[in-house]
Amino acid sequence: MKKRWAAAVAVSMLLSLGSVMAAAADETGAVQTENTTSESGTAENGNPANGTSENTAGQASEPDSGNEVKGTWKQEDGGWRYYDEAGTYKKNSWEQIGGYWYHFGKDGLMAVGWQKIGGYNYCFRETGDLAIGWCYNDDDEKWYNFDADGTAKKGWFQDEDGSWYWFSTRGEMASSGYKSIDGKRYYFFEDGQMAANQYVGLFYMDENGQRDKRYDIVIEGKSKESSVASETKEEITAALEHIPRGWIKYFVDHGWEILYYPDKEYFSAPESDGSTYYVYHKLDTSYRKIKFCRPEGLTQAFGEYIGYAADCFDSDSQFAVDLAMNKGNVDEFVDVPDYYTNNMQFYFGKLVEAYLSDNDTRTAMEADSPQVCEILRKVLYAR
Repeated sequence: MKKRWAAAVAVSMLLSLGSVMAAAADETGAVQTENTTSESGTAENGNPANGTSENTAGQASEPDSGNEVKGTWKQEDGGWRYYDEAGTYKKNSWEQIGGYWYHFGKDGLMAVGWQKIGGYNYCFRETGDLAIGWCYNDDDEKWYNFDADGTAKKGWFQDEDGSWYWFSTRGEMASSGYKSIDGKRYYFFEDGQMAANQYVGLFYMDENGQRDKRYDIVIEGKSKESSVASETKEEITAALEHIPRGWIKYFVDHGWEILYYPDKEYFSAPESDGSTYYVYHKLDTSYRKIKFCRPEGLTQAFGEYIGYAADCFDSDSQFAVDLAMNKGNVDEFVDVPDYYTNNMQFYFGKLVEAYLSDNDTRTAMEADSPQVCEILRKVLYAR
């Protein structure tokens, strides 16, 4: 879903700015506005605790809906002005033209790019219309999300896939770490999503974004939580960040847990391809445990769990048959040593690890082996 509008701008700029403005002057439309003041992410404004996502963002200088202005665009003094039917150009005002909002400064020139108006940041496209949705400000390195009337979202916001985000009173998206909001502590990933039914370091964050100690990762051995390096915790977070949240919730709801063995070097080390292959995880189906000694084995381990829980390893599984038939199409993405060539559990875990690793790899896998990726989507997003 993220997040830049630059691509859309590039397409629109295939047209000359003049023709765009001329066309805009002949169109009609309306933008509805409905805002109330909000300075915090309280329950009445919508938050993960009550499952609501109403955005309440009031700004004194926001554009007001009403009758649309009709007139003529003119390019002059290094920019664009808009003249009404009386021949007077607009200045110090918001104007609705062709169904879009524009702002004109004291010199009457149309605003473009990022502008601070009435103390608030607004984002305007190259063509002058007020940007809607996600926008990134390179100057302050912050993400914003703008409503249809151009007002920046504030407080809690839930997107179409159920992910929660939080925006400050200035409209800046929270990201990359913990943040205290209304007396509660939440964790936000780099992309702004609040951790929910996910692991952050050794902690389990429930569906409301709050830590639930019952499902924390358990340390086996002499080490304590305080002795685990912050880098290791970050690696654990990264390894599990993209595991579908539905599966993580299913995992804990069915009595499974993750055990961390910091003092263990590996779980197995078979000879394969003329060298020793070290495996840093183990899926223990008898005792319902995922065991690991290095974070690099976690994504694969959870992938193996998903395959097991989805019955992908059964002898009569059509998924297993189809995956085996298409194995050659994904060899370049999946590093499976000879020792595990016929091990569907190991192979499936590696597939999940590759598919969830990054967008570029996933895109390449989709292009080279759509059949395998279709199976992965059906399994991964079944919950």
